[in-house]
Order: sequence, then C-alpha cells, then structure tokens
Amino acid sequence: MDDILRINPTRRYADATVHRSTAYFVEVPASAHADMRTQARELFAAADSTLQKVGSNRSRLLSATVYLSNLDDLAAFNDEWERWLPAGSPPSRACVRAGLNVPGLRVEVAFIAAVLPAGLDRRNVERRHSPG
Repeated sequence: MDDILRINPTRRYADATVHRSTAYFVEVPASAHADMRTQARELFAAADSTLQKVGSNRSRLLSATVYLSNLDDLAAFNDEWERWLPAGSPPSRACVRAGLNVPGLRVEVAFIAAVLPAGLDRRNVERRHSPG
C-alpha cells in the first residue's frame, strides 16, 4: 500500500499515518501527573515534532479531538491551546471528557492535518517496526 505511509508503526498503532496529503496522529504529554499547563505544552511540542515529520505545520491543522480526564482542566487547556495556535487558523475541534489509559494523564489530542504540497520526504521518515 504505497499510498499510505505509516510512521513508526507497531502492532497497535503508528506515530502518524499519511494518506493523500492528509496526516493523522495522536499526541499525549511526556509527563503523567504534571499539571494541565505542563502537559498541554509537552503535548504541543510533540505535535510540532510530528507535524514537521509529516511535512506540515500548525497553520495546516484541519481538526482536533481533545480528550480531557477532567473538564475542570478545560480553561487551562484552552489558554495553552490559544497560545500555541497561529492567529486566524484554528482547526475544527471537539472536546470530550474521557477516561484516559495512563494514570495521571490529563489530556490526549487526535489531530488531522493537511500536508504541504511536496512537504513529506519519504526518504527522511524513520520507519521502525516493533512488536508493541
């Protein structure tokens, strides 16, 4: 399936999947048990890294689904979200309360982004297969 690129696939998931100039990926913060602002900043740093790998950027986000373990964190998340996004280019977004799989994790975001024309260089994408 040459028209689908799976970046760092495991048996359960890939870090990102690209198909027809659209990238799909999910990010979580590096630090469980940190406060929401710290977790949001970590998640956005990871998203920036993934966007770069797939040949995209923040201004090309199409959609985001935000999963919060506690809706009391919504205001803090929204503050960090608005700092991170470029003015004038918000994606469509849903925000839901969810039981997250890692204790202490406050947020997880599923992103969809448009890939820049000729932005993805398949030769420079790390592809590792692991049994995970």
